[in-house]
Amino acid sequence: MISSIKILTEASVDIKEIVGWYKNISQPLAARFISQLYDGFERISSNPNAWFNISKKARRYRLSDFPYLILFFRRVPISLYLRSFMKREILRHGKGD
Repeated sequence: MISSIKILTEASVDIKEIVGWYKNISQPLAARFISQLYDGFERISSNPNAWFNISKKARRYRLSDFPYLILFFRRVPISLYLRSFMKREILRHGKGD
């Protein structure tokens, strides 16, 4: 059912960067990230209304083992992008760029 999801260009770029970063640490870690990402796509596609509302048109899905959210808009196809939910906290505490 993933065919009903459109990955926005920004999300594609982010996904490639994130996978590359995890690959530098461990190939199995990168594979686990990809697996959780696709599991999220499947779950969103099969039941888009089940996830937390962030606005009238947008919802979020949190990856279970990684600090990322899949943010998506409820329309056909479902448009989504990926966002680190840790980045704001890192920047707030002075540990980021």
